[in-house]
Amino acid sequence: MLTEDFRQSNFSYKDDEALQGFRVALECALSFRGDPIAIIDKVLAQHPKFAMGWLFRASWLTQAMETRVYDEMVDSVNQVYQLETTLSTCEKGYLAAMEGWWKAD
Repeated sequence: MLTEDFRQSNFSYKDDEALQGFRVALECALSFRGDPIAIIDKVLAQHPKFAMGWLFRASWLTQAMETRVYDEMVDSVNQVYQLETTLSTCEKGYLAAMEGWWKAD
């Protein structure tokens, strides 16, 4: 089961079902097949405290290159701010990257 990223940084959310859904969404995104946003949205509907799911959603929305997804991206990051959890090193990196993306725009 996927419990850490390739740098062995653990995810803060440990639910197997959520992590498996994240893995499927990530594989879809990396292979440009399917709809990774729809997949991660289903995961987040069942696991709204899954920080990496929200960060994945926000980061993948940046690939749309359309201004109409900006609010959705920011909302996804704001969901992470509302969580009462300690983020992993990996998740902190994604959060910093997303903050940099929208503040530099």
